[in-house]
Amino acid sequence: MRPYRLAAGVALSCLAAAPVRAQGLEVGVGAGPALPIRQFHQSARVGLMETGNIKLQFGEHPVALRLDLAHAEYGGRATRSFIYPRTRFTGVTANAEYDFDAGETSRWRGWGFGGLGGWYTIADRGVPEVPAFGRTYLGLQAGLGGAYRMGLINPFVEFRYVLVFRSNAAVKTFPLLIGIRFGRREDY
Repeated sequence: MRPYRLAAGVALSCLAAAPVRAQGLEVGVGAGPALPIRQFHQSARVGLMETGNIKLQFGEHPVALRLDLAHAEYGGRATRSFIYPRTRFTGVTANAEYDFDAGETSRWRGWGFGGLGGWYTIADRGVPEVPAFGRTYLGLQAGLGGAYRMGLINPFVEFRYVLVFRSNAAVKTFPLLIGIRFGRREDY
């Protein structure tokens, strides 16, 4: 995702923050480094993941439904005779999120989440030249996050584990995302 796309997403989310609050929704955008692990680390360098999510909280219950849209891009690693192709993933994941507050008077809020989704992968630009090819695979994600509540705009940090079940090898990565959530306002 280009920086101007992320900036446009943040601007649109700011405009939508007040109406979203009235509906009990939260909208978030974030980006950060994604560390490939295990077999995926052998063919990919540290990448960048961008994400947007919509969360629906039902009343005062701590469990919410969350829909994530994520995009990640990893450059290929070079070996003596081959340069692995660049790998890109775009995924949609449905999650359950559990909110836990530090206390009624605290502005800090934490959450844990996990879910299942579809991830479309594309590999291209290898040496020797690899024609672009892509497929959709099943994937899981889970993680922990925390936010500092500042009214309608809440900065957050989120640590994820993403596992995509590819036919030749599973893709495993640890993204660390920094972003902003809009919407939910609580009186202190």
